[in-house]
Amino acid sequence: MIERKLSRHWKNSISLIALFFFLTLFLLSCGNGQEAYTAFVDVSLVPMTQEGIVENQTVLIRGSKIIKIGLTDQLKLPRNTKIIPGKGHYLMPGLADMHMHTRQDWEDREIWPVHPLNLYLANGVTTIRDFAPHGSPLTYALQWRDEIQSGTRIGPNIYTSGKLLFASPLEVLFMITTIWVSISSSCIPTCQKKISIAP
Repeated sequence: MIERKLSRHWKNSISLIALFFFLTLFLLSCGNGQEAYTAFVDVSLVPMTQEGIVENQTVLIRGSKIIKIGLTDQLKLPRNTKIIPGKGHYLMPGLADMHMHTRQDWEDREIWPVHPLNLYLANGVTTIRDFAPHGSPLTYALQWRDEIQSGTRIGPNIYTSGKLLFASPLEVLFMITTIWVSISSSCIPTCQKKISIAP
């Protein structure tokens, strides 16, 4: 029963991505602290806590936070709530890419006709963890992060590091061990010779 239900719903996966993308853009645009109410009404939810689709749901948002989720015919909405019809569409939690590298040339439209930060959102990725940005100066990734948080740039939440470091304590230990084995091996013939002539 669940498999048939899932098969029917995933035929309209494009509508899920489209509505999810719209929700993401809306949440990002609310970073200025406004507390307006918005509701996605009669939408189907894709939860991460159970298998299947939860139908006939309304998602109420205040500012940039989801504050209530409930059955459409039971959830009461505040006055002046902006209504977004969700019938036939789907909502799901944002995805996270936990190992990626940004590139400063993403800003070059001749190389990237569509900015990869926009592509992340279009595919449902709302958080990225940037291991070593590529470019100079490396602070561009921090600038992008701050612009996204302030609502002046569209993109996923960015967690980023500084310059990539290749050194490792294990590498140093490996080098010391290699040198020690090399010295020990070269001393064996001499030691054997000394032992053989000992009285």
